[in-house]
Amino acid sequence: MSYEQGEDLSRLGTEASSPRTAHIDEMGTVEALEAIPAIAAVVDAAHERMGRGGRLIYMGAGTSGRLGVLDASECPPTYGVSPDLVVGLIAGGPEALVSAREGAEDDASAGAADLDAIGVNETDVVVGRSPAPRGRSCPPMPTSPSSVPSGPSPSPARPACARARPRSSSAT
Repeated sequence: MSYEQGEDLSRLGTEASSPRTAHIDEMGTVEALEAIPAIAAVVDAAHERMGRGGRLIYMGAGTSGRLGVLDASECPPTYGVSPDLVVGLIAGGPEALVSAREGAEDDASAGAADLDAIGVNETDVVVGRSPAPRGRSCPPMPTSPSSVPSGPSPSPARPACARARPRSSSAT
């Protein structure tokens, strides 16, 4: 399902404010993770898999993809880690960093090809960054014929996959 300009999104529970996160900007890390159990599960999966040599891989389109690439590019100088540890992929390829590539987010086969190109495996954690829950944040993985569900992978044969949605500036 794609977003249409002017579409009423208020009927979607995912677009509503949550009392658990109303003051997340004032919470400590542990408290914030407890407020959003799915995020805590992703952090746990990332810690475990990266401890086994896996990578954190951000995927996204538009601004969300750009922010993932930006975060990945800042990890080596900020934390002294290998540039291969945190990877950023943007729908539409590197050109999409500086120029909009409309429709690139709808090409699941291109997303799977991007993951194939970097050799994604069962120790990796793939985080799909999307401004809306309807985005194809987690494309079909090259290691499986079916789409990877949101949340930690139920099978060690597939990378963990999660959706990360930036907090709206209008959220309270």
